[in-house]
Amino acid sequence: MRKQLITAAILAAFAGAPQFASAADDAKKNMTGTEMKAATVSATLDLDTKQIGLIVGGQSGEGVLHYQGKDYPFHLKGLRVGAIIGLTKSSATGEVRALNKLEDFEGNYSAIAVGAAVGKGADASSFQNNKGVVISLKQKTSGLALDLGVTAAEIKFKK
Repeated sequence: MRKQLITAAILAAFAGAPQFASAADDAKKNMTGTEMKAATVSATLDLDTKQIGLIVGGQSGEGVLHYQGKDYPFHLKGLRVGAIIGLTKSSATGEVRALNKLEDFEGNYSAIAVGAAVGKGADASSFQNNKGVVISLKQKTSGLALDLGVTAAEIKFKK
């Protein structure tokens, strides 16, 4: 019974995960690491998140996109599936690449995550959305967690 519940939770998480967008989303080819580094920085951002999980984890946060001399507040809601145990808070700064117009920032982002935090830690990660926009984050994390899994997040501007 327990095994069936875990399997159902994982399948439900993937079914609802934002990164599995429909073909109508005009998904672009994922950039390689080399292409990401070569792409011009279009904007920067600041982000604060909280994550909790046991196999399936939830993540939420708020941030500010700094684009063309203006600040745009946004919300982030995410989901992680894999070997996830713990509770963390993170503060991050990041660079945004391949952002050609403001509307392209909103969307569904995905990445594969590997990390651990005991007390305080730092890491770097990159995410790409269904419109080709890439976010590279440098995070400072506090809490206790082990994380190995798939991350999907949806970013929307605050209204």
